[in-house]
Amino acid sequence: MRLARSVVLLGFVLSVSPCRAAEPLLSYSRLIGPGTIYAVATDPAGNVYLTGSTESAAFPVTPGVVQPRFGGGTCISYNDGPLHPDSLPCDDAFVVKLDAKGNLIFATYLGGTGSDFGTAIAVDATGNIYVAGNTQHQNAAPNNFPTTPGAAFRDQTPLRADGFVAKLNPSGTALMYSTIIPGAGGQAGLAVDRDGNAYFSGSAL
Repeated sequence: MRLARSVVLLGFVLSVSPCRAAEPLLSYSRLIGPGTIYAVATDPAGNVYLTGSTESAAFPVTPGVVQPRFGGGTCISYNDGPLHPDSLPCDDAFVVKLDAKGNLIFATYLGGTGSDFGTAIAVDATGNIYVAGNTQHQNAAPNNFPTTPGAAFRDQTPLRADGFVAKLNPSGTALMYSTIIPGAGGQAGLAVDRDGNAYFSGSAL
């Protein structure tokens, strides 16, 4: 008999203040999760922006955000070999914004019914938030990762991983755009210039 395994991951954020003493001062420490943090960005005001992934419908989202509900479907894992598939919740990406004292400003899911991971995050001069990552169909079912009308690409590649780039407003209440990057489902990189243009890098899987 095989026993079901349950693992809960929590990310954490530490803010350390520079000082002239030999040891820096800890400004704040905060747990984020359940989930895994893959990328962090900051702005001149000291706000901190996080993205990553979670398999949990209990991630601490805040009211009024762009995606308040978990979108993950059912994924199949073969950690114990091809003869022992496990059914697990698929991951959703998430976006979190903290203020300079570590207080939660907003937290939102960002994902469909497939496996979705936020792996890069950036902020422009007006506080808009850019997130990049990868998204993948599971079990030949439609993924429905959230895209916006007029996006460069909206169709996802069946049974392959795609990339995505999404832009949220500073309060996390609106998705300003979201597009698929077909076939670019590897580790995503992201940069934003002074005009708010987003630059995506990734690799095909």
